Amino acid sequence: MSDLGNQEADLIRRSGAGLITSLYGLFKTLKVFDISNKSAQEVFAKFLNNAQQFLSVYDSVEIQLVGNQFFLNKNKIAVGLAGYDAFNLFADEMAKRGVGTLILSNGFTREEIAGFARIFNDFAVSEQFKDKPFDEFGPAVDGLNLQHIEMRRLIVEETVASSSKLDEDSEVAIFLKTVYIVLQVFESAQKNRKVNLTNAKRAVQKLVSVISEKKKNMITLLRISDLGNYLAFHSVNTAVYAIMIAEKIGLSKLKRSQVGICGLFHDLGMLAVGESIRNHAGPLSADQWGPIWKHPAEGAKMLLRTERIVEAMTRAMQATFYHQMRDDEMGYPQLGQKKEMDVLTRIVKVADAFDAMVHDRPYRNAMTEAQALQELLSLTDTVYERVFIKILANALGVYPVGVSVKLNTGEVGKVHQDNPDLDYQDKPVVRIYADAHGRKIDKVVDLMEKEAGVFKYWIVPFDEKELDLDVSDFISIM
Repeated sequence: MSDLGNQEADLIRRSGAGLITSLYGLFKTLKVFDISNKSAQEVFAKFLNNAQQFLSVYDSVEIQLVGNQFFLNKNKIAVGLAGYDAFNLFADEMAKRGVGTLILSNGFTREEIAGFARIFNDFAVSEQFKDKPFDEFGPAVDGLNLQHIEMRRLIVEETVASSSKLDEDSEVAIFLKTVYIVLQVFESAQKNRKVNLTNAKRAVQKLVSVISEKKKNMITLLRISDLGNYLAFHSVNTAVYAIMIAEKIGLSKLKRSQVGICGLFHDLGMLAVGESIRNHAGPLSADQWGPIWKHPAEGAKMLLRTERIVEAMTRAMQATFYHQMRDDEMGYPQLGQKKEMDVLTRIVKVADAFDAMVHDRPYRNAMTEAQALQELLSLTDTVYERVFIKILANALGVYPVGVSVKLNTGEVGKVHQDNPDLDYQDKPVVRIYADAHGRKIDKVVDLMEKEAGVFKYWIVPFDEKELDLDVSDFISIM
């Protein structure tokens, strides 16, 4: 990431939420007071100060609503506990009007903001446009002939049509509610209070159900999440990936809930590290590494302060303490002897590492999903379980080099070369080692190949055990 890119990302992390909440606060104020009122002018000045921070870097500020989450110039905005209600209310008001994106350009005036706020506040969709409110709201705003304020239609119009509020049982609502609960637990832990995980356990139970029913939608949510409040979103992402893996290997709902709790709080100890180290852009000194090496133990200590120690908490403490350990004893904490980790901890290790790899951090750029899976596969002898990585790849529809696949023709092979086109990562080059009858063959197939404009080959669900194959028989051509 360039220096300018780092500055912009840092600005959005620090001030993005302030811009959103101050804009919403201004709209609420202008519902009561005219822009000439002293109180309204003070609120406008606060908003203008926030906006100018961004307009000194960008030519315009683009506020986008996706589900119930705000993005600023394509970067997810971190929502803190204080701003959570304002974010939800503003998202609800934008959705009622069918507005998906609001763009403020350099040079906007107080009068333009006041005019837009008046239309925004006074708008009530008529029966004729209840399914497409933007078709009524948009022309009303166009009549003002605003030069520095633009709007775009909400991307998912169905969300607006179905309800003015996000369905509490939707995957987006469940995901974001879990993030909110994690933030509450983080706050308690930082203030040395007893940690109440009742709400977290309920949230994880909902995650388990929604992942089972709407896995593809959850994967889409994980892919659009940016830095935001990195630690909170990373914790929830890790839980989701871990639950996906646990479901695939046949663990019970109880065990899936337990691995979800493990994922949510595996990095709790990072709260003791401090943001200056967590977000440090360059190589860390030995002194800076000290708190990071201690974070697994610190996290386990924090979990000891839970109000009731039950099996899920015991397993979470194990996962928190051991998730950075390696089979070659090169991880941390250093115990001086090899420790056998339980299956939930091993699943969390893979989920944690994968999510960290596919997100930008101040000290490195994100990998693609295929690159991250390939990196994990390269470490399976000492760090990660190969079977869990392959299961994760299958769930994501991503096929890194070396993963076994089965084609619609019944042929079986290994990915020989991944597809650099991110839109077609399910169309790699495959080296076939067995035909549909299990006979040894050796040929290379490009899944991008078409016949009469239609793809000839595609990958189908596959369990290596379903064929009576000894993969070692084909090792010479892999």
